[in-house]
This record gives sequence, structure tokens and C-alpha cells, in this order.
Amino acid sequence: APLIQVPAVSPINIQTTQTDSPALSNPAAYNGGKRRLTS
Repeated sequence: APLIQVPAVSPINIQTTQTDSPALSNPAAYNGGKRRLTS
């Protein structure tokens, strides 16, 4: 389980958290970041 937990908390989660803050004042940047992660 721990082995799967480590990659699960990859840069993806960190990126989402970082985009979550500016999203409050800049929704465009939030949407752009989400699209990049999805693509």
C-alpha cells in the first residue's frame, strides 16, 4: 500500500494545490493548469 501511496501523492497533487490558491483570484490560470494536467 505505501508503495502506491507515494506515487499517488505525486507532483499532480502538489500542482493542484498550487493552482487552487491563485484560482481564487485568477480562475483562468486554474482552468489552464487543469487542462495541462488532463492533456
